[in-house]
Amino acid sequence: MRVSLLNMEEKHLERVSALDFKLAQRPWSVSMFKEELRLRSFCRLLMNEYGVVVGYGISRLQVDEWHLLTVGVAREFQRQGYGFQLVADVIRKAALGYNRSVLLEVRASNVSALTLYKKMGFETLYIREGYYKAPPLAEDAVVMSRRVQENDRKIFL
Repeated sequence: MRVSLLNMEEKHLERVSALDFKLAQRPWSVSMFKEELRLRSFCRLLMNEYGVVVGYGISRLQVDEWHLLTVGVAREFQRQGYGFQLVADVIRKAALGYNRSVLLEVRASNVSALTLYKKMGFETLYIREGYYKAPPLAEDAVVMSRRVQENDRKIFL
């Protein structure tokens, strides 16, 4: 199966939002995704040759640091390197812009994401207690950061 990494456009938002609804405990609305496009955030998606959205990622530049706001991969495509590809795309974008780091928050219970981020060189900065407010219980977020290096411009290609 061939998968392409594309810039997200408004025409993709219904499919991206539908996937986010399947994945997230507190999914984004179409209007939230639309707002990120309006703000010219770094909005990317992976789509296969049949038009199926395999995954998506949204990042926003804040001063000189990229903040990874959301990333998701359809369950049937997980553990195939697509999450890695989306995160690497943000790291590469940061390196090309001479930005100093990439920051993210991840649920403390999301062991597979934590493992991926550590494998990619992210380090834990601190824990935000009760950051995720989804019922029935609040959950802590692990705040992680990765310094961007010049060789990141090509290291993940």
